[in-house]
Amino acid sequence: MKKLLTLILSMFVTLSVSAQTVAVFDFDCDDFAFYDKVSTMTDLLCHQLVQDGNVTLVERKNLDKVKDEMKFQMEGWTDAATVKQAGKMLNADCIIVGSVAVLGCPLYITARMIEVETGKILHSAKMSLDVWSDYEKQLPKFAKDCVEKMPVPDYFAGTWQTSVSMGSADYDYEIKLEKNGKCSVKVVTYDSAGTEKTQTANGTYSHDKDFFRLNVNFRNASIENLRKLAWRSVYVFNKDKSSFNILIPATNAETSANTRITLVKVE
Repeated sequence: MKKLLTLILSMFVTLSVSAQTVAVFDFDCDDFAFYDKVSTMTDLLCHQLVQDGNVTLVERKNLDKVKDEMKFQMEGWTDAATVKQAGKMLNADCIIVGSVAVLGCPLYITARMIEVETGKILHSAKMSLDVWSDYEKQLPKFAKDCVEKMPVPDYFAGTWQTSVSMGSADYDYEIKLEKNGKCSVKVVTYDSAGTEKTQTANGTYSHDKDFFRLNVNFRNASIENLRKLAWRSVYVFNKDKSSFNILIPATNAETSANTRITLVKVE
């Protein structure tokens, strides 16, 4: 009999956002005489994750509902399809599982973190314990490594709009970001006679826990002072991820300073 504990792990970095949902399961152990220690191991792991990030616990009734719906023994967790099913039902991005081998002294513990979407093992660790305090000593490093190796969620995929004033002209941007790192950009502006000028191009974008990058080259650009975009900036999302701020470089001689813009998600 195994208890299920799920954590929603949200890591908000000051200048960027990285939020992941992690499900932590009690470690497997066939020695029922040691079961109370196994539960304590899970509790300590959860506590350590709380120390390393902002963590919200899913209500027990929701966890029990998932267990009832799946109706199978969750021993081993070697089946990628099972991992994916459980993770999807729990809205988890990753799960942490482990096993305890009671072979006298030392005690052997193996643990691994699995990405739900791909079934890929993101991090694994093996601990050898001579005394109980060894686990508490080794646990912080395992939890820290898990946090660092979690994939950055892609809140950027979608269509974004922004307006930029550069010198005497205003530019309206529509930027479509795809999950595969490709993007398309449409820019609209008006010349001094009020004639609309539009140009479009495809490019690439990327992001990590700190920086957002976008690169686009406009072939046969109709807007004279906007032939390429080479953005690289720290980003800041709003609370519901519906907009984010970056700094973009000046595009013409009239403006020398970087410009702060807000991109708003429309799709």
